[in-house]
Amino acid sequence: MPGGNERRTYLPGFKDISLKELLYYVDFIGRQTLEVPRYLAPEDFSIKINGVPEGSLIPDEVRRDWVGITLAEARVLSEDIETNHGEKLEKGRYYGVPITSALPALLQHSPSAARWFGTRSPMPAWLFFEIGVAEVVNK
Repeated sequence: MPGGNERRTYLPGFKDISLKELLYYVDFIGRQTLEVPRYLAPEDFSIKINGVPEGSLIPDEVRRDWVGITLAEARVLSEDIETNHGEKLEKGRYYGVPITSALPALLQHSPSAARWFGTRSPMPAWLFFEIGVAEVVNK
């Protein structure tokens, strides 16, 4: 568990944990240790996922479960980045959403998809959705 002012871009994943315990961890610990990365715009807003997001490392059924979900705290990617998995994301083409907002919203729609994300080790602190599959619903 991080201490002091340590900041993370990933949270540890858990394999044998209930969804209630997982959400508690993500919310309580995540909000204390995560900060907005410099490559995301400072303004946040809500988005609604209207299409199946990309994600070669994520199973199709999990990606499909995002459709119809509204996510708070979205921010536009303001710099080109390369993820820890080698994916290149171009600025202005993606929204970043903290796992602390995304996972509880996904849980309401699909507990099995939320469990899949929660058991990744390490669990990403931010999820990225291409702008073409989402619409801004509250700015």
